[in-house]
Amino acid sequence: MSEALSPETLAVDGKVPKEVWKVETEEQVSEALQTAHSNSLAVIPLGSGTKRHIGFPPTRYDAALALRSLQGIVEYSPDDLVVIVRAGTTLAELQKVLSERNQFLPIDPPFPEQATIGGIVASAMAGPIRCLYGAVREHLLGVKVAQPDGTITRFGGKVVKMSLATM
Repeated sequence: MSEALSPETLAVDGKVPKEVWKVETEEQVSEALQTAHSNSLAVIPLGSGTKRHIGFPPTRYDAALALRSLQGIVEYSPDDLVVIVRAGTTLAELQKVLSERNQFLPIDPPFPEQATIGGIVASAMAGPIRCLYGAVREHLLGVKVAQPDGTITRFGGKVVKMSLATM
């Protein structure tokens, strides 16, 4: 998705949004969805848009919720094999950071330079490597999502496994 966010560049299956809402924080996502919910607006969230062709064509498309600015690594604990990233982070960005510690996220969807973690999780697009390492959901310890009414909900959470020595 280009940085110049015009409704025409965010079309989905021929439908063009009436408005584009660019958000940069979780609070802005929540506020945007609260507004959409209270005004009965149809919203489509987009990161880079590499998966916008997946699923049924929309019947309405009032607003594009541009999430690409929600990027970056929030926390990385390489010894615990735990990383927390924001939805707009591309897979390539994440893999670059992980590779510095000889680690990787075992998914290989198309367009890793553009595909965002949020889009990959939302579409379950793991790529062919899933046959060896499993689906995207099997690599998630937890997620934080914005519900259609703007409520932020957490599912799961950061878990560090401990190994116990036997006596």
